[in-house]
Amino acid sequence: MRRTGKPTIALVLLWVWLAVLGFAAPIAAQTNFSTGAVPAAADAADSAPDYKVWEKFAAEVDDFIADPRTSDVRLETVRDEVATWRAKFLAAQGTNSARIGTLRTQIDALGPPPAEGATEADDIAVRRKALTEQLSVLQAPSISAVEAYSRADGLIREIDSLMRDRQADELLQLWPIPINPANWPAGVSALMKSMDDVEAEVRAALSNETRRAAFMDKLPPIIALLLFAAFTILRGRALIEGVTLRLQERSHSDAREISAFVASLGQIVVPSLGVFAFSTAIILSGMLGPLGEVVARTLIEFGLIVFTARWLGIRSFPRAASAPTFLHMSE
Repeated sequence: MRRTGKPTIALVLLWVWLAVLGFAAPIAAQTNFSTGAVPAAADAADSAPDYKVWEKFAAEVDDFIADPRTSDVRLETVRDEVATWRAKFLAAQGTNSARIGTLRTQIDALGPPPAEGATEADDIAVRRKALTEQLSVLQAPSISAVEAYSRADGLIREIDSLMRDRQADELLQLWPIPINPANWPAGVSALMKSMDDVEAEVRAALSNETRRAAFMDKLPPIIALLLFAAFTILRGRALIEGVTLRLQERSHSDAREISAFVASLGQIVVPSLGVFAFSTAIILSGMLGPLGEVVARTLIEFGLIVFTARWLGIRSFPRAASAPTFLHMSE
């Protein structure tokens, strides 16, 4: 075939495409450069702490600290919230740092300000004033952040000091003896009040549409945890106890006794895992408040104590007549 000397349609389209890319690339680069600063500034503005909300919250914290009726649980919750604010203020201290450094360099380039009574060129004086005003505006957010950070840090120190004092008072306080029946009414009253407070927290959570929606999203794992807890607490301990009893009723070899002892530890581990699953499920539901979460976590310690005490009792007084006993007592 002989060449016609005329470009083909494909070659023409390729030239047009290359030309479009050649013109579009600089335009795209300029567009990204010019518009990229706007979202960044918007993000910086959105991430800036709300100082009005902080001032209102800080005033409430002052009231909590001054009120001796504020519980330790409430103080811990408030301390966590103040610590979150303090982290925000620490991050906000670097606001406009790059631009501030540039302005200071520009001001330094103008030379030292004139001494008292001296003057400088009008254009330099105007420029120095404009740059100084810009610097003051840009420094305002970081100055506010430093001030707010100092107040938040001071509130945290006050709460820590108050909680340490309370702990010291509790250690030195002589509590009423629980086995004295005269102290039981006060204990029952405190228990009933705590139950009422937990019930109020649950009702408040149920009335919150957002928390109800979050609960429904977490419903499958919550049900799985509750089923596991029910099985391990109601049946797990009995199954492990049966295995231990069968091992004890067999031969009295050392290996068999060791196996029975190791298996018996499951009477503590298995139901304790069930209590842990139950506690995790009710906390995961999001239906508890600060007091309810403390009660839920305390259930784990309570269950561990109960199951350990039962295990000690069974090991000391085994059901199998042929099982070894640690107490030298007749049947």
